[in-house]
Amino acid sequence: MDVLATKRSEDGAIAVSLINKHASETAQVTLKLNAEGKACCVETLCGQSIDDYNDVDRNPVVPFENNAAAVVCGDEITITLPAHSVNVLTLK
Repeated sequence: MDVLATKRSEDGAIAVSLINKHASETAQVTLKLNAEGKACCVETLCGQSIDDYNDVDRNPVVPFENNAAAVVCGDEITITLPAHSVNVLTLK
């Protein structure tokens, strides 16, 4: 699992990149926020197999909205990450 967070200067939104490197198992992550009620959206990029890739003439792997993967409860967000995926959680 790799995690990286950054804050956008133009609107103050926080983007958290969550990468599940496991080839076949989902991962569940809980983030503790310093405030309740943050609006969030999730975009996920993952292929049908670990051998899928995009190239100049080939792009079968496209990002999709995956908002159902995130559950907000008070000041915590729990997100389920698909196997072998890159996910961006945006908090506003």
